Amino acid sequence: MDYQIERLRQGAVFTITRSAHLNALNREVWRGLESCLDELEGSGGRFLLITGEGDRAFSSGSDLKDGVLEHWDQQAAKSDKIRNLLLRLSQSTIYSIAVVNGMAYGGGLELALACSQRMSASTSRFSMPEIRLGLIPSYGGTQFLPAVVGRARASELMLTGRVLNAEEALEWGIVSYVHNTRTALMDHARSIANSVASFSDRASAAVMRCLTVSGGVPTQEGMNIESSELANLISDSRAKEGIRAFLAREKPSS
Repeated sequence: MDYQIERLRQGAVFTITRSAHLNALNREVWRGLESCLDELEGSGGRFLLITGEGDRAFSSGSDLKDGVLEHWDQQAAKSDKIRNLLLRLSQSTIYSIAVVNGMAYGGGLELALACSQRMSASTSRFSMPEIRLGLIPSYGGTQFLPAVVGRARASELMLTGRVLNAEEALEWGIVSYVHNTRTALMDHARSIANSVASFSDRASAAVMRCLTVSGGVPTQEGMNIESSELANLISDSRAKEGIRAFLAREKPSS
């Protein structure tokens, strides 16, 4: 199997286990990720950590040997399916963290960008090298990347195929944290995930839905969704108990 799923009490760790191939993404990995997301959303899971086996690569991108001889219509259908999966991941109420341990190139970077947050090992590298093949990012990268770093930097990265180191990725906002060891990296990711899972599932889901329509500029649509989500939460008994306990300096009873 080309992936491994570690199931935790409120979430899961999805690991791409193709280290001999720099964790290149093939159909089996994508099917496994889709199945993992199905299970978490169906069971009320709260978080998903995604990483790669070993220290060399989070993922080097698409496995070019996986369907390389397919006709265009088959390749287009495959790209559409993966693009829709990553859009679903980006819009899910499951809080996802890409734990980038090594190179994140092409489709690997697109996978990371679809997550709620990214953190990196100090040795990691980031690139969208498709332009060197006369291609463009095909799993939503042309949309995910500018949403994270802005149009100017996104165009530079996609049109030059340049490679960013971890510190540059931190400066650009691609990652939120950089750690020197894999252990520290995973420990921090688990800590954030457990913190997210410790609070109201309804409130967390509401935040995630609001973030789905947020962008570089506030919009009336986003404000309306925020207002609607708040109205739903205020009427919930758990929110009322949380406010009561806070004012009384007590722990909520539920």
